Amino acid sequence: MNTQVTDDVRAAVKSFQLPAFQAIPDVGLFLDQTVRYINEYLYPLPDDALLTPSMITNYVKQGLIPKPEKKRYHRSQIALLICIALSKPFLSLRHIARLRKSIMESGDAGNAYEFFREELTHAMDHVFGTSQAPVPQIDALDGTKSLVSSVTMMIAYKIFINLYCQALERDDPDGHTKGTGDTGKTAQP
Repeated sequence: MNTQVTDDVRAAVKSFQLPAFQAIPDVGLFLDQTVRYINEYLYPLPDDALLTPSMITNYVKQGLIPKPEKKRYHRSQIALLICIALSKPFLSLRHIARLRKSIMESGDAGNAYEFFREELTHAMDHVFGTSQAPVPQIDALDGTKSLVSSVTMMIAYKIFINLYCQALERDDPDGHTKGTGDTGKTAQP
């Protein structure tokens, strides 16, 4: 990997961090405020991870998140929406609902969100090489933990691929591969 590209990717990943559960606003955000707040944390992911107001409305209708109180979304709903937004490029809404149910059986929204956030941090550390801690084997975890661990690894790899490709595009905006002898021309017989 090109040193400049590597440095760009590492710098970008350092800025990616989900808020702690207690740092998420609990004053009640309106729908548009909720969308803006969540999307700010999704920077390293491509646009398919971003939320829209209509998506959130559909998630409420489908029972993925509780209905807003007086049109306002609170901490536990916002935390759940962050997890949904990060997971939706990889899982169907049906699978997200099942994962949510499994996680919520083991605790409250704050503990569930913090578990997801910690697993994502571990996955990011593993993928970006900032930790030497071993990745737990699937059979060493219970079902729910295995699922969360697997989903967060997919998210971390998606972030890595997206950041790496963005850095390559900045390095060579025309998309030419440098140093390979490829001129972009096809050989003539």
